[in-house]
Amino acid sequence: MARRPQRGRSRVPLVAAVTVAVVGLAAITQLDGTDTTVGEPAPTPPAGTVVGVPIASASASPPPESVPTSGPTTPQPADEIVWTRATEIGSIARSQVSRVTAGPAGFVAIGMGFDDGKNQGRVWHSTDGFTWDEPAFERFEAKGVSSVAATADAYFVLAGTNPDRLGLGEAGVSPDVQLFRSTDGRRWEPWGDLWAESGGMTSAGGVLLRSSEIGSLEWSADGLGWAAATFTGVPPQGADFDMHVGGVAHRDGVAYLRGFDAERFVVWSSTDGRTWERLPTPPAGGSIAVVPDGIVVISNPREQECAALPVFDTQPDGSVLGGAADLESFADDQWSCAAPPDVHRYDAATGVWVTDAGHPGATPVVPSVDRLGNTLVVPLIEPAKALTIWTAHADVLEWTEQPLTRLPYGDNMGSPGLAVVGVSGDTAVVFSDDRQVDESTAVLVGKVESARD
Repeated sequence: MARRPQRGRSRVPLVAAVTVAVVGLAAITQLDGTDTTVGEPAPTPPAGTVVGVPIASASASPPPESVPTSGPTTPQPADEIVWTRATEIGSIARSQVSRVTAGPAGFVAIGMGFDDGKNQGRVWHSTDGFTWDEPAFERFEAKGVSSVAATADAYFVLAGTNPDRLGLGEAGVSPDVQLFRSTDGRRWEPWGDLWAESGGMTSAGGVLLRSSEIGSLEWSADGLGWAAATFTGVPPQGADFDMHVGGVAHRDGVAYLRGFDAERFVVWSSTDGRTWERLPTPPAGGSIAVVPDGIVVISNPREQECAALPVFDTQPDGSVLGGAADLESFADDQWSCAAPPDVHRYDAATGVWVTDAGHPGATPVVPSVDRLGNTLVVPLIEPAKALTIWTAHADVLEWTEQPLTRLPYGDNMGSPGLAVVGVSGDTAVVFSDDRQVDESTAVLVGKVESARD
């Protein structure tokens, strides 16, 4: 999809907001208020609930008429997911999380911290989503960490000189972008030669993907040797391949990659990450996720309109571009420029895109999305300045708000940002926008109920 300018975010203190109370184990906060202690598992919620909140059920409602019906004859049942707020998150609480991936040893997330008043590169690890630490702080804290990806046997991050940290151990030469590899998410080593360009990196189809310039897409099985991807059918015409959040999805042996080519939104599919085929042009660009027999694209119909609004950012001297009065006005305009996301479904059997009748609640941004079991998970930033998780049965696409996951944001936080979601096995993790919940970044963990028994 077309790259939207990164909106700045004020660093003024946040107004305190009401959050979910901390109870139970020291490591987690149960969002339904149930006291959980060692040796005493929490009571099992009734079937078909998410922390006591009903979710879409394939047996309860038929698919909307506008959705292609060439999927599985018998849809899988809706997942029972319990959402919990993690409390042992370490430096994540005072940092911004930009991306998360799942690999052979749980989750690895990357972002930026501000402990010493300067930007710090962050690489976190968690085996379960509840407890996070930063085992390689000294290796990455003086760098800028831009991408994270995983294959079946290793994790990879891309990092290079952070101009904010020159003189603190970095060479200060350009280029010095380096790939780092880890098999456990904890011990990292430089991997391969320096990259000539930084670009972006992700993974799909069992391989790594990188795009260092417009029209370039390369794949690698090990992060050392790289080869140009091939395309069947319509070849790219100077395509911009999106390596960012919501730009790639893979499941059940098929990978999808979004982009922008010849002034059109594009989605490509692949079974091996090496050879790609262009799908029919989608109705809009947005975050993608795999559903049975196809994918969905979740877009914001007001994205271009909202992107044209004035933006602001803090300056190196700490001042705010435009002044305090403009800051407040700009932020209010950006938060109020909201709309319910459109959900476009592609049926691989018929080759047809259909815009579904259902959608999550209104938001000022394009939300991220991932799939946990047979459930789509969307962490939605509300125009009322809060984060709430919405879910939908992947076969039926009926969207349900999970109000007990709602985390209010502070009143004075600048532009709306992005909540990041990732899935590993039977667990999903959601990171709130940059330090907006009581001046902290929050982590919500969703666990498929059958995995808790």
